[in-house]
Amino acid sequence: MQCPQHGELQLAHEEHFEGLPAGRRKFDLVMTWVASVSAISNLPQVLKIWARQSAQDISLGTYAIAIASLIFWIAYGFYIKSRPIILGSFISLLLSLAVLIQFFLYK
Repeated sequence: MQCPQHGELQLAHEEHFEGLPAGRRKFDLVMTWVASVSAISNLPQVLKIWARQSAQDISLGTYAIAIASLIFWIAYGFYIKSRPIILGSFISLLLSLAVLIQFFLYK
């Protein structure tokens, strides 16, 4: 979705959240941070696969389901204009895709 004012993704501009109650805006900022931190939970897996050059014990089905669900979460985040959902899901998607790519590279 593009911002009618700025021509960029709506998530990029703070002023789009100005109409929200102050408590909701603060909570969204905190949850954006929490979503970003929790989204990097796959980083140790990515690094472990890369270091060992092996994805032997990785479940392809688990990551395929995770990737599919994350795509839906990102779409939902844009639909409801939720920065925490979009950012957290996008970071998780990138790391899950990294695991999936490594699965095929090092199987």
